[in-house]
Amino acid sequence: MRDWISDWKKWSRAERCFAIMLVIIALVLPLGLLIVGERIGS
Repeated sequence: MRDWISDWKKWSRAERCFAIMLVIIALVLPLGLLIVGERIGS
Protein backbone atom coordinates (compact mmCIF):
# COMPACT_ATOMS: atom_id res chain seq x y z
CA MET A 1 0.00 0.00 0.00
CA ARG A 2 2.86 2.39 0.76
CA ASP A 3 4.23 1.76 -2.74
CA TRP A 4 0.91 2.90 -4.20
CA ILE A 5 0.95 6.08 -2.12
CA SER A 6 4.54 6.92 -3.05
CA ASP A 7 3.79 6.22 -6.74
CA TRP A 8 0.64 8.39 -6.54
CA LYS A 9 2.72 11.31 -5.25
CA LYS A 10 5.20 10.94 -8.13
CA TRP A 11 2.52 10.86 -10.84
CA SER A 12 1.49 13.90 -12.83
CA ARG A 13 -2.10 15.10 -12.90
CA ALA A 14 -2.71 13.41 -16.27
CA GLU A 15 -1.40 10.09 -14.97
CA ARG A 16 -3.66 10.34 -11.92
CA CYS A 17 -6.70 11.05 -14.10
CA PHE A 18 -5.81 8.08 -16.31
CA ALA A 19 -5.47 5.80 -13.27
CA ILE A 20 -8.84 6.95 -11.89
CA MET A 21 -10.50 6.34 -15.27
CA LEU A 22 -9.06 2.81 -15.40
CA VAL A 23 -10.41 2.05 -11.92
CA ILE A 24 -13.86 3.39 -12.80
CA ILE A 25 -13.93 1.37 -16.03
CA ALA A 26 -12.84 -1.76 -14.15
CA LEU A 27 -15.73 -1.29 -11.71
CA VAL A 28 -18.45 -0.22 -14.19
CA LEU A 29 -17.76 -2.67 -17.01
CA PRO A 30 -18.59 -5.88 -15.07
CA LEU A 31 -21.79 -4.26 -13.74
CA GLY A 32 -22.79 -3.21 -17.24
CA LEU A 33 -22.17 -6.72 -18.58
CA LEU A 34 -24.33 -8.19 -15.81
CA ILE A 35 -27.19 -5.80 -16.59
CA VAL A 36 -26.98 -6.47 -20.34
CA GLY A 37 -26.75 -10.22 -19.70
CA GLU A 38 -29.91 -10.14 -17.57
CA ARG A 39 -31.80 -8.23 -20.27
CA ILE A 40 -30.76 -10.69 -22.97
CA GLY A 41 -31.63 -13.66 -20.77
CA SER A 42 -35.18 -12.49 -19.98
